[in-house]
Amino acid sequence: MLFSDRVLAEGLLLGDPKAFHLMFETFFPRVFNYTFFHLAHHHKAENVTEQILTEAVETIGEYHATAVCSLTEWLFSITRRHIREMELKQAAVRRGRLTPKGNHTEFFRLEELLLESIARN
Repeated sequence: MLFSDRVLAEGLLLGDPKAFHLMFETFFPRVFNYTFFHLAHHHKAENVTEQILTEAVETIGEYHATAVCSLTEWLFSITRRHIREMELKQAAVRRGRLTPKGNHTEFFRLEELLLESIARN
């Protein structure tokens, strides 16, 4: 079944369960494969993929308002951001800047590290 990004985004904005199902069926395998390639862990890749698709559905209004790229490009920009944040967090844990089980202080330290990384790039 063919659909346009605009029609799918409108359906998601309206809370249409068919639109959600179509988005899930269309994009879950692609996003999962991408995340699994980067994380090399099946369970983590599933969880991250679900988080990404949930964020996409919750913020579809942002995509729909601008629509300067395809829905796929927009979704993979969210995916790349999630992967990058996970990589930064894992690197901070390896360097001893964070412990694997975080608390609020560590969350704010992670946020600080992310902002420093963004500022450098």
